[in-house]
Amino acid sequence: MENSKLKDITFTDASDVHSFVDSLIFRIEGKYYDLTNFSKVHPGGRNILVWAKRKAWDHTQMFSTHHVNYRRATAIMTRFELKDERIIERIQALEALEVPQRFPYQLPHSSSKHYPVALKGSGIEARYDYPVYHNGDDKRYTSEWSIDDLRMADCTFELPQKGSFYYELRDEVYKHFKQHNIDYYPTTFYMSFWWATAIALLASQALQYYFRSYLLAVFTGLCYLVLGGYGHQFIHNPVKFRHYAYLSLDWMGLYSYTYMMDHIAVHHIYTNTIPDNHFAGTDPFLYVNPFMPRNACRKSFNFVLSNLTVALGIFGNYIINWVNIVAGREHFYWCIFLFPLNYALMCILVGDVSLGLKLSMMPTMLCSWWYFTIALMNHNQSENWNMAKLTAAAQSNTKNGGWAEMQLVTSSDIGYNYGFVGSMMCLWLNYHTVHHLLPTVDMSHHKDAQQILNRVAAKHGLAYSYKPVSEMYWDMLSTFSVAKALTVMMDN
Repeated sequence: MENSKLKDITFTDASDVHSFVDSLIFRIEGKYYDLTNFSKVHPGGRNILVWAKRKAWDHTQMFSTHHVNYRRATAIMTRFELKDERIIERIQALEALEVPQRFPYQLPHSSSKHYPVALKGSGIEARYDYPVYHNGDDKRYTSEWSIDDLRMADCTFELPQKGSFYYELRDEVYKHFKQHNIDYYPTTFYMSFWWATAIALLASQALQYYFRSYLLAVFTGLCYLVLGGYGHQFIHNPVKFRHYAYLSLDWMGLYSYTYMMDHIAVHHIYTNTIPDNHFAGTDPFLYVNPFMPRNACRKSFNFVLSNLTVALGIFGNYIINWVNIVAGREHFYWCIFLFPLNYALMCILVGDVSLGLKLSMMPTMLCSWWYFTIALMNHNQSENWNMAKLTAAAQSNTKNGGWAEMQLVTSSDIGYNYGFVGSMMCLWLNYHTVHHLLPTVDMSHHKDAQQILNRVAAKHGLAYSYKPVSEMYWDMLSTFSVAKALTVMMDN
């Protein structure tokens, strides 16, 4: 069994419920669903449900975004809703005890209607450990906004309403794919290209036995980048493509388990808010927090520091994963050994530890630099930290807010209508807003989905952001050097 804490029972009495976070009871738009028995026949597999519960306590948006036929999934879910008031009260009591401990960053403001019922009046708020500016702290800055505005947004707890932007977008994409007999998986061409790149990667590494070439190491790095682009998409369809991620992610140093679950269950859902693992993921080397004042030194060396940070990102990420595993904060899977195995084999191939490490580090750093640069560009444009638009979208959908509307604010795409080559150069992360809104649609279909997104967004009067890559790069650097939520009153 994936997690020994999870018991294969169905809850029929309040006394049966011993834990909320360690059960397969899911909270979706304020209702509770017991998926314990259904998990055995869940089309996405049981493991994905277990993994999802490890990373979040509310799964409203995960349910909304990861079911292609949303109407059918909604109809099925009604069979598993818990309605016994005693069981619900028991779950809410456990929720109040467990959530602040296990998911301290994922609490909405205590005044929110989505705040855990049994916690009301407790004074417990979402935790954040970042030293940030508060009005009055420093006379050099002022802001009409507060870090509290980046707590878990109300719209995160709400399903899209019929007639809303996201409801229509999802419906239009589903109809388009069905009408044109398009499935949500990669095309034959895209999978053939993955195999060709995988073979080229392994061949380039094996050829180091003869050539010991830095130029060949650069080619290896380019192969890493292409495969990494695929890996980013594969993790959204783990039943069919999980094993492909071992070469696409783990081999190059990106631990596919945490990449998958932090990406799907955290980053995609809480983009650019406190619970987002990207929010403080590069601290203290590179700040994205719009309430963190940047000092003169950081501004002066912003270009060098930013590029050095992303170039070493894979190494830092790998070390953090091991620290979390050893500390018991993260789960261990054998695939984490593939990265050091990669390095060890290279040292054996060239017969020299020093040279082997150099020939391994060069492609890793090349891959890390471009991979994380593209990923950070997608969410760190000036418009992505426009607090007026962000807070408006973050409101309840009854106040014209919405999770999908918030994604349009916090995500930006690179260009428009890119073909295969242009998308490959951007590691297929150029359609990033499309990907966040439609994560189960494979990247080989993003071009079609982007046109639908553009049309539906325009119909609802919503701005959909896309810009040239060069413009996005320099705008990203500006968000690293300036706290976008603060107004400077005098020079530092």
